[in-house]
Amino acid sequence: VDDTLLALQELAKAYLQHVQPKVIAVTGSNGKTTTKDMIESVLKPNFKVKKTQGNYNNEIGMPLTILELDEDTEISILEMGMSGFHQIELLSEIAQPDIAVITNIGESHMQDLGSREGIARAKFEIVAGLKPEGVLLYDGDEPLLVPHVHTLENKQAISIGISSENEVVCHVEQHDALGIA
Repeated sequence: VDDTLLALQELAKAYLQHVQPKVIAVTGSNGKTTTKDMIESVLKPNFKVKKTQGNYNNEIGMPLTILELDEDTEISILEMGMSGFHQIELLSEIAQPDIAVITNIGESHMQDLGSREGIARAKFEIVAGLKPEGVLLYDGDEPLLVPHVHTLENKQAISIGISSENEVVCHVEQHDALGIA
């Protein structure tokens, strides 16, 4: 094998195609792990779910997560992190998600990506491997994502946020020291 990293990634992609779980990919500047864990808690009572453990969310860790899937896994929740352009694109092409989630656009990795616009472009790479019938769920309150969403062809995009313009509007009912309800 000339390139062990490429071999690992190709093996993970082939194994994922063999197991054929529904794949939910999660990225964002903040909230990836919390979102991944919340998705798992909703789905786990009714499905065999496997999620990214720890910070196995890069070009080595995500393939290792995939290779740990049991053959009867129904849903795989894969966290996708990055520090530069084209990293999430690679992860998405390996995972070929059914659902892609972008939690938000913050200021992490500004030194590598130059601006929040660059960060938005890098996070939007998650759609690179999105299946033709796939769905993108994104932070509709983040104006930097809107131009990218308009470039999508033949894929459904659903905006989620607190603004009334979103397709799914979230309401904060209670906010105190114990959290948000």
